[in-house]
Amino acid sequence: MWSPPDTRTGGGFTLVELLVVVIILATLAALVVPSFGASGEDAKVSALRTDLSRLRRVVGRYAAEHGGRVPGAVQPGDGRTPPPNGASCRNAVLSQLFRYTDARGVASNTPGGAFRYGPYITKGQLPANPFMTGDAAAAILCDLVTTDLSATPTADGTTGWKLYVVTGRLVPNDATVLSDGRGTVGF
Repeated sequence: MWSPPDTRTGGGFTLVELLVVVIILATLAALVVPSFGASGEDAKVSALRTDLSRLRRVVGRYAAEHGGRVPGAVQPGDGRTPPPNGASCRNAVLSQLFRYTDARGVASNTPGGAFRYGPYITKGQLPANPFMTGDAAAAILCDLVTTDLSATPTADGTTGWKLYVVTGRLVPNDATVLSDGRGTVGF
């Protein structure tokens, strides 16, 4: 025979059961949240590697088309004399990558005739180093002194990129140390 349900028991969860569920969810959240933090670093590392690879290809292509000289090795106005200091070198690098050049490295805004190379970067600025912020992230620093190919690159964190003009090596210039202890300058 059928009888009505007992209305004295609410059929809900007890406080203890709810606390157990909350504790389990908190434990799962504690395990998942650190992996989200690492994924942010992983995304930056991936972007850095992609941009660095692209920039290295650009510098390599420029060097192949200009007798082995990398951008910034000569003044973009005459194609003969080396830049006298870091600012001039940086301006030479940007001029030679963003404009048309002849075989010596003289830069021009218009193509044609001897100016048949480039531009190597058409967006008007270098990609930003994802581990830096502000205008410095898309800037480049020239090292006109280092000649040793095996020299360990050093980062001072003043610009997003560093170009060793004599050796042609390009590295990130941020002083970031990743969670695994590696520095990005070693990429």
